[in-house]
Amino acid sequence: FTRVFEQTYARFLDLKKAEAQAREAQIENALEKVRSRTMAMQHSDELPEAANVLFLEIQALGIPAWSCGYNILATDKKSARCWMSSEGTIQKPFTLRLWGEASFEEMGEFVRGDESLLVQELGEKALKEHYDHMLSFPDLLPIFEALQAEGLSLPTNQVNHLCKFNHGFLLFITYEPIPEAHEIFKRFTAVFEQTYTRFLDLKNMEAQARESKIETALERVRARALAMQEPEELKDVVQVLRGEMGLLGV
Repeated sequence: FTRVFEQTYARFLDLKKAEAQAREAQIENALEKVRSRTMAMQHSDELPEAANVLFLEIQALGIPAWSCGYNILATDKKSARCWMSSEGTIQKPFTLRLWGEASFEEMGEFVRGDESLLVQELGEKALKEHYDHMLSFPDLLPIFEALQAEGLSLPTNQVNHLCKFNHGFLLFITYEPIPEAHEIFKRFTAVFEQTYTRFLDLKNMEAQARESKIETALERVRARALAMQEPEELKDVVQVLRGEMGLLGV
């Protein structure tokens, strides 16, 4: 009997290892989809789509998420620009104030501290105070109205997971505690940090290229103006000006 059990337990361990490898492959595939979508960004207004990919991949991994998204901190770290997807519905970006209510005060302390992960479990009373604080700002009302129009209701119990990166934090909102997903959240955050840094580099390069085009256009107008010999030539300068503005997309 012992020999038989030894054989079956060895088989059991092999199956466990195979399951772990399959799970790891599933996680890597999800990470690659998020990485690919964020690397394809050309402008910040594409972040809502990237947030939706994040939400869908988190759900595909079997994690009971209500909402997921990216939060880019303001310079003073007292607020963040927030791009979220709730139940697969892309929300318009909004400003998240990290002050004025207990849960948001805790978020503010977290983003200014040294920890990389914050987990908040909000029960009925705390959750009401959390959303009442958000609803006290007129600019956030359309966000909740849009959710209601989509037939989505606010959770009666939620767990916030904030994972920090250099420019802000990712927010994963689940219906229940899920400690086994904490490392997965951190891995998604690491992927987003890499791709968002690349995105900022691209934005910087685009801004530099745009500035170079503007300077070239200015020099052409300047050169034509300096070449004028008669007042009547002003109309030629105006034509050059108009042509250069057109080339700049104005």
